[in-house]
Amino acid sequence: MKSSVPSNAHGNPSKIPALACGRLFRLTLEERVKLDIRTMRAADVTKDEADAFYRKRKLERDRQRQQRKRDELRARKAAGMDLDERDEAVFLVMGNEWRTVGELNQVIVRTRPDGRRLPKESQRRAIRRSIDVLHAKRLIVAETVIGSRGQPVLRVQRKLKLIDKRRDFVTGTPGHRDKKSSTRRR
Repeated sequence: MKSSVPSNAHGNPSKIPALACGRLFRLTLEERVKLDIRTMRAADVTKDEADAFYRKRKLERDRQRQQRKRDELRARKAAGMDLDERDEAVFLVMGNEWRTVGELNQVIVRTRPDGRRLPKESQRRAIRRSIDVLHAKRLIVAETVIGSRGQPVLRVQRKLKLIDKRRDFVTGTPGHRDKKSSTRRR
C-alpha cells in the first residue's frame, strides 16, 4: 500500500523536500511570510520569484535601517552629543542654574596623563576652552557679570530646551526635568 505522504529517494518520509512539503500543504508565499515558515517553500511561486521577493524585502529593510541610523546621528549632532568627553563633562556638571567658571573649577577635577592634578590656572583655561566649544555649538548660554570683587566674571547655564533631549551619561537616566514645566509653551 502506497502512502500519500511524499518521501525522498530512499523512502524516508521524515526527509521531505521543502518544495514537496509546500505543495502538500498548498503553502502560498503570503502565508509563508505571515507565519514566518522557513522549512517549506511556497507552492504558488517559483524559487526565483521567491528569492526576488526576499531580496526586495531585505533591500527595503536595509534602507530603513540606514535611514534610522542617519536620523539618529543627525539627532545626536543636534543635541550636541558629538562633543569631546571633556566638553561633555563640563556640560553635565553645569546644570540648570547659573554657575561661574570658578564654581565649575571646584567641581571638576582635571588630571594630566600621569595622574597628577592640573594646576588651578591650567584647569581654569581648560574649562574656558570647553565653555567656548559649548557656546559655539549653542548648547549653553554665557554672560559676563561684575563679581563681588568688581572684576568681570563669566557665568554659564545650559539652554533649557536641550535638557529634555539629552541623557545623563554618568547614570544613564534622562536629564533633569522639572515636573511643573513642560516642553510646550502654553
